[in-house]
This record gives sequence, structure tokens and C-alpha cells, in this order.
Amino acid sequence: MAMEGWEFAAELSQLRIVGRVDLPALSSTFAAMNRAVAGTAAGETAAFQAPGGGTAASHAVWAALRDDFQNVLGTTSLNILDAGVTVEHVVEAYLATDEAARTSLEAAWANGQTPSLQEAEEKFVQNPPPTVVIKDDDGAY
Repeated sequence: MAMEGWEFAAELSQLRIVGRVDLPALSSTFAAMNRAVAGTAAGETAAFQAPGGGTAASHAVWAALRDDFQNVLGTTSLNILDAGVTVEHVVEAYLATDEAARTSLEAAWANGQTPSLQEAEEKFVQNPPPTVVIKDDDGAY
């Protein structure tokens, strides 16, 4: 037996929570890590200064590794955010095909939240995730 109406709306509500709250929050975490890793570049001149002047040979290896890690974190953040948008599109597509599910879901979310989501929303400030910093192959932002 296929789900429909309010039962289907309950499942769609869980999907909406994932797309609207969980994935954006996870994306924000990866974006914050991306920016923290990018921030390590500011102090690297002093950290890799060789005795007597010059830069230690290990600096180039460190910088390449940091840039790769920074880009992985940034790309992951953006991909997770895109996944959240996709999940929201899936919910909207289903709502377009099931009138009873749409009516039930709209009623549940009439005040912008469901009772089970209230606690999650209170813990997550719904601001756009921080911007990410991606370096190109030349090391430029």
C-alpha cells in the first residue's frame, strides 16, 4: 500500500527538515572549517622562515597540502548545500503530485516550523552558510 495524504506529508516533512535545516547546517560547518584552514596562510611566512633568512623548502609542500585540504572542505560545503536544494526540489515535486500530502504539509508548516523541528530551528540560525575559499591551480583565490 502506497503512502498518501498525511502519512506521505509526514515523510515529506522529514525530507524538508533534511533539506532546509540539516544539510545547510552541515554545509556551514564545512564552510567554517574551509575558512579556518584558509586562515592558516596568514602566518605561514613566519612559520616557515629558515634560520638565516629565506623560506624552508617544506613551505611549498605544506602550502600545496593546505590548499588541497581547503578546497576539499570548500567543495564539500558547496556540494552539501546543493544537496539540500535538491532535497527541497524533491519535496516540491511530490507535493505537486499529491493534493492531500500538500495540504497536510502546508498545515504542519503554516507557522514556519513543525513541533519536531522547533528545537532544531532554535539551535540553527538560518543564515546563509559562510562563503568558502577555493584556490585555483595557480594558488590564487
